[in-house]
Amino acid sequence: MKRTKQILATIISLIILNFFVDSAHAQVWEGDYTITDSADIAALSGYTEVTGTLTIENTSLTSLTGLENITTVGGNLYIEFNDSLTNLCALYNVNLGEGILVISSNNVLSMNTAYVFQTQLRYNGFTGYDLIWGNLGTEQVFCDNGPDTIYGYVSGDVKEGIDVNIYILDCGAIQPHKTVTTDAQGYYTIGDLSNGRYLLVPNASGYTFSRSKWVDIPPRGIQSYDFTAIDNSYENTINLSVIGEGYFMVRDVEGNEGINYTRSSSFSLNQENLLANPQGYVLQGWALDPTSGERIRAIENIRLPEQSLIGTVSRNGLIWVKLVDGTILPVYQIALAMFEYPENLQDEGNGLYSHTEESGGPVTATAGIPFGFNERFFGTIEAEIF
Repeated sequence: MKRTKQILATIISLIILNFFVDSAHAQVWEGDYTITDSADIAALSGYTEVTGTLTIENTSLTSLTGLENITTVGGNLYIEFNDSLTNLCALYNVNLGEGILVISSNNVLSMNTAYVFQTQLRYNGFTGYDLIWGNLGTEQVFCDNGPDTIYGYVSGDVKEGIDVNIYILDCGAIQPHKTVTTDAQGYYTIGDLSNGRYLLVPNASGYTFSRSKWVDIPPRGIQSYDFTAIDNSYENTINLSVIGEGYFMVRDVEGNEGINYTRSSSFSLNQENLLANPQGYVLQGWALDPTSGERIRAIENIRLPEQSLIGTVSRNGLIWVKLVDGTILPVYQIALAMFEYPENLQDEGNGLYSHTEESGGPVTATAGIPFGFNERFFGTIEAEIF
């Protein structure tokens, strides 16, 4: 009888112990929680969920070890003003849902480490907004608890339904591996990847994408790669006209007939990325150093960078383009020509003119500068892009 009581007591103790263990594994912190030191982490270490906002700020912590059990944050996640924090690996299991992620003003945490963490949260199901800025560290810290995954985002003229093809480099040959499709927001995830070198190639009919990318997968690594889509049906056409005196310079590149002149015309990118009018005459200008804005060559055919769109044309003829990665750069300045006696130009039809002995030869310059000493000025340029 005594032994039976001992067995019953043991069973009851195990049931009670298991209850408390299970309760500990499923503990929920109701409301917001703020961490400022290691004691705050210790107090939260048994919890799996914070129903409100989790704030980690003004700490001297180097890591967040102890928070690995947290899988859900119901509000927002703020990680700010931490002096020594180097990584966010302990929070790699968190699903933030539709909350807001802010990682800012941390002295040692690097921007790359913050972006990789944001990528991990996206992989976990985070769909809200994020603000990552002002993190001053320079060393990226890799965590060993992330999945072997490539993750990314497609922005631009189309997002949903884009095939992202992944190829693997196998014994020097590129072999198809798998294909995934972007969701309604443009996100894609490629998981369960072994170590190796992979090539990412987005594809959708009627669109051009930023350049394909090689990706190296380290052990237990997660990497993020984004692309931009441009609609091929976008005409990228611009109407140009001179307001005041002066003429655009155009060249018949196929007929090799030299330079002609026009007061206004529409120009579109042809197959060679040259800015040409409907008759095939190519607009002339000076190529610019995109950093300094200085001219780097003599007047030439205006040829825009591949996979770019005309962003804007200023009144002095600067052509700014938008690249697929969102960068906006000045790449050319349109050249204008002035004639002493423009009434004597030869009319070649279709709004084109050629100079004659009576008109005098062209003087070239940019819009808006003085011409000679008779108070005449080169006109300004008006542009309409569509």
